[in-house]
Amino acid sequence: MQRLFVDMDGTLTVFQPVTKLETLYEQGYFFDLKPNINVVNAIRKIVTDHSVEVYILSSVLSDSEYALAEKNAWLDK
Repeated sequence: MQRLFVDMDGTLTVFQPVTKLETLYEQGYFFDLKPNINVVNAIRKIVTDHSVEVYILSSVLSDSEYALAEKNAWLDK
C-alpha cells in the first residue's frame, strides 16, 4: 500500500506568522489555527478511498504546555 506523509503546520493549517517566539507558547495558538480547506478535503477523500495510508507529521515544542494537546485536538476536530 502507498503511504502519504502530510505536514500539519502550514500545509493542513494556514501558515500563521508570529512576531515573537513566545506566541507559540500561548494557550490556543495551535488549536485556533485555520484549516487549509482544500488540503484537508483532499486528505479526507484519500482517507475515505482507503487507497493510501496517510500519516500526519508535525514538530512539537517539547517545553510547551499546550502544543501537543492542542495539535492533537485540532486534528481530532
